[in-house]
Amino acid sequence: MKSEPDSLPRGFETVEMPLLNSLLAIFSRHKEPAVKHGRTSPRLMMSEPVRFAPSGLGGPTHTGMLEDLSASGACIRTHHKMAPGEPLVVLMNFGQDLRFDLGARIVYARQEAHGFHFRYGVRFTALTEDELHRITAFIDSQKHGRETGLRAFSQDTNWA
Repeated sequence: MKSEPDSLPRGFETVEMPLLNSLLAIFSRHKEPAVKHGRTSPRLMMSEPVRFAPSGLGGPTHTGMLEDLSASGACIRTHHKMAPGEPLVVLMNFGQDLRFDLGARIVYARQEAHGFHFRYGVRFTALTEDELHRITAFIDSQKHGRETGLRAFSQDTNWA
C-alpha cells in the first residue's frame, strides 16, 4: 500500500513493508538501557584470573576468575567459600605495570551449580584517589578498545 504523507518531498512516497515493520517493532522493544540502575560506575565484562586474600595481604591467597570490574567493585568466581560482609584484598594483574591490590568487602555470595562453585560481588573499600584514577583509566581504555578495535599505547597513561 502506498501513501504520500505531507512531510515527504514531492515525488517521494513511502511503501509499507509489514515484515520489516514487525522486525523493527520487535527489536526496538528489547533495547538495553544505556546505564543500568543501581550501579555507581560502568562495568567492564572480562574473564581474567584473579587472586584474593581473605585474611589480608599477609594471609593465604586463593584463585578465581574475575568476571567483571568497575571502579567501585568486581565479580569473582571461585571454589573458595566466603560469606557476605567478609573483608578481603583483591590482587589483579593485567600485565606489565597494570597491578591492583585493592581492599574490598563481599556484598553478595551465590552458590553455583557447576564450574566455579561460588560467585561473589565485592565492593572496593577505601580506594585512594590514585587507585580510583588508575582503575577508571584502565576500564575506560579497555572499553574504548573494545568499541573501536584500537588499544592505546600512550606513555603518559600511568596505571602503575
